Amino acid sequence: MKNKPTREPKTLWEKLTAPFRVLSVEKFYWFWVVSYFISFAGLLIDLLNHNFSNSINNGMVFSTCMAILPPVFIEFISNYIYMNRKKSKEEYSIYKGWTMGICIVILILLFLFYVTEIKSSRIAQLICFVVVFFALFYTYLVTKMEVHDTVFEDFKDKPYLEAEKEVLSKTRSRAKKLKTTTTAEGVEIKL
Repeated sequence: MKNKPTREPKTLWEKLTAPFRVLSVEKFYWFWVVSYFISFAGLLIDLLNHNFSNSINNGMVFSTCMAILPPVFIEFISNYIYMNRKKSKEEYSIYKGWTMGICIVILILLFLFYVTEIKSSRIAQLICFVVVFFALFYTYLVTKMEVHDTVFEDFKDKPYLEAEKEVLSKTRSRAKKLKTTTTAEGVEIKL
């Protein structure tokens, strides 16, 4: 099987939507969406029991979203520790770093919304529900990028140290081939 030549993603859109390529390889990951909605089963039960208004006024969407986010951190941290123990290089660190940062900001905002008057706002909770859904789904797909790394050859980190080693190697081989050099005064020196 011949490897396809890699190319850099051309647009910001290609870079941002790269984790969604996982879904083209493994359709089973769509079940994550079902698990997200199951997380909010308490709201559905309250709706059926006519307590929905009470749940919204108490900020149940915010609290549920705050409870769902921490496992994302654990996934990233455990993966990082595993890769360090395995002594293998971390791939897709740009995606992981940005995703982790966004999740931390969302968690802080959720906490702030929960402790203020916004807690009982239906519109704020609906927006929260949608934003957290997309952030978590994106994060989930980023964690699966390494599992299906053959799809993401174009999106792997360009390790600075590997490029630096290549430059050093070329410099060493040129230095070994060098027989003479000329000083600033024009004096030729044999090596």
